[in-house]
Amino acid sequence: SFYVQGSFYDRKSYRPIEAYNYNMFYQDYSYGAGTKYLTGNDGYLSVDYSSSVYQYSKIYTKESGSFKIGEHEKNKEQKYDVLNAKWVFSLLDFNKISLGAEYVNDNLESKSIKDGDKNVYMSSLYLQDELKIVDGLQLVVGGRYSYHQTFKGNFTPKASLMYTLGNFNIRTSYSAGFKAPSLLELFYEYESRGSISLGNKDLNPEKSHYGMFNLEYVGSNIYLSATGYVNSLRDMIGRKLIETRPEDAANGINKTYVYSNISKAEVKGIDLTLNSYIGYGISLGAGYSYTDAIDKDNDVRLNNTSMHSSNVNANWDKKIGVNSVNINLIGRYQSD
Repeated sequence: SFYVQGSFYDRKSYRPIEAYNYNMFYQDYSYGAGTKYLTGNDGYLSVDYSSSVYQYSKIYTKESGSFKIGEHEKNKEQKYDVLNAKWVFSLLDFNKISLGAEYVNDNLESKSIKDGDKNVYMSSLYLQDELKIVDGLQLVVGGRYSYHQTFKGNFTPKASLMYTLGNFNIRTSYSAGFKAPSLLELFYEYESRGSISLGNKDLNPEKSHYGMFNLEYVGSNIYLSATGYVNSLRDMIGRKLIETRPEDAANGINKTYVYSNISKAEVKGIDLTLNSYIGYGISLGAGYSYTDAIDKDNDVRLNNTSMHSSNVNANWDKKIGVNSVNINLIGRYQSD
């Protein structure tokens, strides 16, 4: 089989001409293609390519510097190219192997970057084996080796185990993580609503170790799930508030952030989920998450994290003749 795909997104943001010199113009597009060849026994070979472009420009509503009314100034263009090749096959009746390679190229062009243009690539090889050990017991082991143009080689393993007993599923897993700083985090400087965020070319890549335990019940009319996890991070990438430069303050900037590494951080929590069908086309659900996210360098909570969040939902679905009627009510709570 073969496929091609594409998308186009265009947005203009008009602002009061009394207060601003320009309107904002966003234009994003993507395209891609791929092929898959079935080899039997649920095996296949596949190759996929995709490219995504994100552009941000200014359209001037007043004369400004060398720009006249109606002229465009391209502020930023970011392009991602991704090529992925995968082979899935079985050597024995009780296992399935996935072997693949991936190449990602990231290009950023902006007037807010020294030299105006930055490019970085990362290539990866990965291998995974799904093993059915005995009835009801499944083991998945795998690993990925990535080579980053700037941060060189890194290996991340993973393993997960699932045991099924009647209506219960018990899962546990471990995985290592690697996240290289993006070009935006390394080099880009941007302003938003009176604040400036500065890139930091001295950032280190983020590394993590994640462990999880899950208990799940799947009944005919009810689903219950409870998950506990711990994610230990080194060199976590975040934003730090610093002193605003005098020339920025004179132009109305009141906050300045710089991307920086938190040498040690930990995120641990519990997720609870309940979904039920009570008949007459009515289903009810609820969820709750507790997240304890700590910057261990300063013994404070991580920015942009909520300790408590929950949701409830009720759904009624009814077939009336050739029509379907669906009413869905959703409630959500999130702490500071």
